[in-house]
Amino acid sequence: WEVDASDANPFTITFSRSIAAFGFYGTDVGDFGGGLTAVLTRSDGGTQSVEIRPARTVANSALLFWGFADLNDEYTKIQFKTTSGTVADYFGFDDFVVADKGQVRAWGTNPPLPEPGSLALVGLALLGAAAVRRRA
Repeated sequence: WEVDASDANPFTITFSRSIAAFGFYGTDVGDFGGGLTAVLTRSDGGTQSVEIRPARTVANSALLFWGFADLNDEYTKIQFKTTSGTVADYFGFDDFVVADKGQVRAWGTNPPLPEPGSLALVGLALLGAAAVRRRA
């Protein structure tokens, strides 16, 4: 994605249904002094801007993973705008991760895991082996 200071060509992703989590790997964010702002559009039409900053930048080698998960709001659109100033810049986006509200849960609220059927099979195999050994 090539951007310039005019910000006339923002990169926009519009979702067909509301989402609650989103993430991506970004390349070359901030390597020439440019940056990104994500404008998140909520389902109710309101917006929220978030500045995306890499931990450190080196020319032609900036890489980051940026994302969010929100248990309270859902979003229909994300628009990426440049904060590059007066120079043209290039950003790469890769490996998008998207989840709806049903796929997001609070930290530490794992559902109980059912006992796997394979554990029962192992138990039966051990009982069978013990029975065969006892007869011998």
